[in-house]
Amino acid sequence: MKRISRKEALKLYPNNRIMVTNEFGYPIYIAPSKNLQIQTTDKKEDAEKWSELDGSKLDYYKAVTGYKELALETLNN
Repeated sequence: MKRISRKEALKLYPNNRIMVTNEFGYPIYIAPSKNLQIQTTDKKEDAEKWSELDGSKLDYYKAVTGYKELALETLNN
């Protein structure tokens, strides 16, 4: 199995997704962590960017935040 570099991986799987939930009637986005704490924001532009390879982290974020409807949304770049 050939290993690829981080640069090659980002080209194949760009960071163009964000985690969002609408379960309270308005979007809540997962923002970059601060002091090892998960942050949220209501501003799409402040949301942390993820790649499709980060889909495995979705269950972790659902468990930690309690957001049952948390999902990855693709950004239109």
